[in-house]
Amino acid sequence: MKLPPPRDRALDGLRRLIEHPRLPHIALAGSMLLTAPSLLAPLALDDFVLGLLSRGGGGITGFEGRHPLSLFTFTTGDPVSNRALMAEGALLPWWTDPAHLNAFFRPLSSLTHRLDFSLFPASPFLMHLHSLAWFFAALLAAQGVYRSVHAGGLNQRRLAGLALLLFAWDDPHGATLGWVSNRNALVAAALALPALVGHRRLVAAMAHRSPDVATRAVTSFNFWVGPACFAAGLSASEFAVGVLGYLLAHALCLEQDRLVLRLARLLPYAIVLAAWRGIYRVLDLGSRGSGAYHDPLREPLAFMAAAARNIPILLGAQHGPPYADLAFWAPPEHWPALLLLSLTLLTAVVALAWPVLRDQAPARFYALGSLLAAIPVSASLPGERLLLLVGIGGSGLAALIIDHYRARARGARLARGVLFGFVGLHMVAAPLALPIWSLSMGLVGHAVRSAEQRLPRTPSVADQTFILVNAPFDIMASFIQPARAYRGTPRPRHLHWLATASSPITVSRTGRRKLLVTSERGLLHSPQQRHYRRDPSGLSVGARVELPAMTAKVLASDPRGGPTRVEFTFKVALASPELSLFVWRDGRFAPFVPPPPGQSVRLPAQDFFQTVLRSTWTRIAD
Repeated sequence: MKLPPPRDRALDGLRRLIEHPRLPHIALAGSMLLTAPSLLAPLALDDFVLGLLSRGGGGITGFEGRHPLSLFTFTTGDPVSNRALMAEGALLPWWTDPAHLNAFFRPLSSLTHRLDFSLFPASPFLMHLHSLAWFFAALLAAQGVYRSVHAGGLNQRRLAGLALLLFAWDDPHGATLGWVSNRNALVAAALALPALVGHRRLVAAMAHRSPDVATRAVTSFNFWVGPACFAAGLSASEFAVGVLGYLLAHALCLEQDRLVLRLARLLPYAIVLAAWRGIYRVLDLGSRGSGAYHDPLREPLAFMAAAARNIPILLGAQHGPPYADLAFWAPPEHWPALLLLSLTLLTAVVALAWPVLRDQAPARFYALGSLLAAIPVSASLPGERLLLLVGIGGSGLAALIIDHYRARARGARLARGVLFGFVGLHMVAAPLALPIWSLSMGLVGHAVRSAEQRLPRTPSVADQTFILVNAPFDIMASFIQPARAYRGTPRPRHLHWLATASSPITVSRTGRRKLLVTSERGLLHSPQQRHYRRDPSGLSVGARVELPAMTAKVLASDPRGGPTRVEFTFKVALASPELSLFVWRDGRFAPFVPPPPGQSVRLPAQDFFQTVLRSTWTRIAD
């Protein structure tokens, strides 16, 4: 008599979970619970700019005159407006490209923020709750996609539920949710993903070729609903372009008729995309002069170089541990190691997924769609918050891999190891990390608030100029003025940071009104510094930047042309009460006494993660 195979509690538990009839409800409810910590996060960084722009500028000259639904126009590309921001020290450092443009067409998302700042401007909790509602809508849209792809028998419905679980509990979503300003990605996903469902229904209806009126009505409806949803998503954020990647992957991997017909069905989406891009051109939106954002049409070569570097990191972080933010904040010398890690990880994933990719068209659809969705977001520096749409395909593929190896895991050590490796990463580690990522931007916000509160806040500062000699990184300085303007806290007339501490700097006193700052790696060394100026040629040796409170003169540069030694001449003496100098020391800004004439002081480099944690701990301790 043949004995039954021995029981395997781990496999049996996994089977019971996957086959649970309420799995989609578990996924949705669990996701809401796991992301609830985001409700505790404070406003941070761009949030204050959105708040000021919703008020018409909030008294900051460079922010005034914006359209009420153009809250995501951070810089206009107008040198006069940018000079005003540089003079006040709001957002822009002294080395900013005068023609810097950072503006996005997001009227629907702008409308959601205007509602926030009109109804509950003092409640970050309610703003995050608003974002959480959009996240739930995006999860429902993702559920519709998975159900559409896996329409069929009971096993297909279980696969759809598993894919939804993996997507809903994916830890990168915490970084998206924890920042109010990143709501645009949630709105875009919630509005644009139904286009994929409508497109699938259109393809199915056309395949029947039935002449009856009902079928023709369904076909006509789905012909328009997909492009309409795609257009709505684009009105929320350029993030929705990623959905077009899934539509193309659907045509190539899941449709059966002639290729020319498959591509022809995408023509309405191409028309919507062209019209959207036309709006960008007419309104002069997009990115220009930045080393962190690359407009594919304005800067095609820079965009392709960024995509080649960023896509492996984005996909590696989607299929592996969450390390995309390391690429964002790590110094450039760490990039080769991160790229090698990404390529190694992706090679391993492809090798393990090959049986599924070879035999199952949905697996190929998910893989190709995820890759294509990563292309538009690769225009920016990589980060976990960019993986929302990439995760649609990543989670779908992971579900198919888990199902494939689960069927082969009994008695097969390799299959069992692969299975529980994927389960451990996506069903154990990811949901454990999700609440932490939901608080990540809150930690940054607390750190910036801690740094800002160390600076004087009395009414007399309105007549002063604050000089931050070595801001640890730009965001610790660039949002001080917007945050104070939003809160109504007294702020200085001018605020300037001379350098960021991505590398050690040396400060020398060369006169009663002069400081000489030497950066060992250059002032445009890190990607964050180059966000405000991609081309350093405008800051070649001898270049001068005139601002109301000071003049910067470049005395030396590195081989790439970035300034390494800059002399700052202030309008008043260094000892004048109109000038307050500060240095970053022990996790906070402290008053800085310049060295005697002819002498120097060396200030160490600062690590982003240590700075955030230390500043947050300092604020808690105080």
